[in-house]
Amino acid sequence: MKASCIIPTFNRDISVVVRTIESLLNLGDEFINYCAEIIVVDQNSPALKLEEWVNELCNQGIEYIAHDVNIGTKCPDSKNGKVPIVHITGLNPSLPIAKNYAAKLCRHDFIFIFDDDVIVKQRCLRRHIETLSSSDNVGAVAGREVVGPQVFKRSRFREIIITFLENVLPAPVSEASYKLDGKYVARVKPNSFIFCRFDLSGNNLVEVDTVRGCYWSMKRRVFNEAGGFDQNFQGALRDETDLCLRIKRLGYKIYFQPDVYVYHERQLGGCNNVATSYGSLLDKYDNEFYFQFKHFLPRSTLFYFIRLLPMALEGLIRTWGISFMLHLQFTWNFFKIKTDEAHCKDYEATFRHKVP
Repeated sequence: MKASCIIPTFNRDISVVVRTIESLLNLGDEFINYCAEIIVVDQNSPALKLEEWVNELCNQGIEYIAHDVNIGTKCPDSKNGKVPIVHITGLNPSLPIAKNYAAKLCRHDFIFIFDDDVIVKQRCLRRHIETLSSSDNVGAVAGREVVGPQVFKRSRFREIIITFLENVLPAPVSEASYKLDGKYVARVKPNSFIFCRFDLSGNNLVEVDTVRGCYWSMKRRVFNEAGGFDQNFQGALRDETDLCLRIKRLGYKIYFQPDVYVYHERQLGGCNNVATSYGSLLDKYDNEFYFQFKHFLPRSTLFYFIRLLPMALEGLIRTWGISFMLHLQFTWNFFKIKTDEAHCKDYEATFRHKVP
């Protein structure tokens, strides 16, 4: 059984994307045995010149296939027994739309999703596919992320607040399966708090509620059964958590694979534009708001305020206080939607796509 590897890319230099593809090719026999195709969803403008790069590579094991969404939806087959690199162009920028479009073209048992700035390490494909194949009850597998040196860095506010909440809200014994070395890997609590540490390493699988979007895998049939990504999300945040919660509600398990990892370069561009772009920051708050509305509207507004406080504090200095002002504004809007049916209906009217 093989997998389709999806790599969405936006506002990224071709050298970054090429490093990600090369890391897959460098897996050698693992790539040949487990990867059936690489699908690059190119939302850059102008489009990347991937065909020139593939031709220069002179690798007999891969083949470039162009796919313009304005021409047709069927992905052409490779006729030479080579692994195709399918280059999708013509989509307007939207990460959920990009991933949904690529997933519909997939014809293999498993789907991997990689960010366009990761370096895939040995055994990443094999170990995930082994876990996905181990039981009909396994729906998806979360991957371990090792973050490299970067210009855009996270502050310590998030870890400080998460650690504080873990100490004052101790987990019941029943949640021991969600922890590695005494810490949550990826837990979405009933009160809406989210605890995520995808850099933890270990030898045993750990149950999780969500994944890190830069590297994860799932069964294609489970993806289809869950309805794919909700295209009302904008940018790169919470669309994968929303899908994971729907996968779990169907009765499937999601596990964290801690013994293999990708090296995440976190290049500037892509979703890291949040460091300098008000529009990207607003998209991030919009996504968090929509996620909370969709899954945790009955919960207290206080939970909403506390859960998003780390994001506001992280960007406080970088955005000259705008992040905290947005935090207050969105908290107030959440309270109004909770308490006023008219506001709730007005918000629902802004949804652009059918909600799965």
